[in-house]
Amino acid sequence: MRDILSEHSPTRVLVKNLNNPRVKPEKIVYRHPEGELVCDEKFEVPGYQNAIAKLKIWKHPETFEDPPDKSFRRSGLIIKGERAIHEYSLLYPGFEKDQFALRYFGRLECDYIDTLLNEFDERLNTPVQ
Repeated sequence: MRDILSEHSPTRVLVKNLNNPRVKPEKIVYRHPEGELVCDEKFEVPGYQNAIAKLKIWKHPETFEDPPDKSFRRSGLIIKGERAIHEYSLLYPGFEKDQFALRYFGRLECDYIDTLLNEFDERLNTPVQ
């Protein structure tokens, strides 16, 4: 939902208070945390021809207080393909309780994830001979 609710998104999500119909619907906006950009790279993914990934990581001045279930976490990286966000993670379980790791957030974008998912779906739906 972060990308859909982003202040730069073309999508508009409005919330209306049904208990007070005279109040106009309000637009919901997600604002990314502030931080220092510490990594901004574009690279080829080894072993996958034509797979280009973009990685951006920011460092927040303080440790994020993420909820225990990680459903609405602020630390970690969004792993995004062309059409969807597939994961939000610190990529290594050992970082989950590391107070320094909990300051970092960002995105890893790679459209080739969709190519791999499509290939998987095709193989899954191909009858075995």
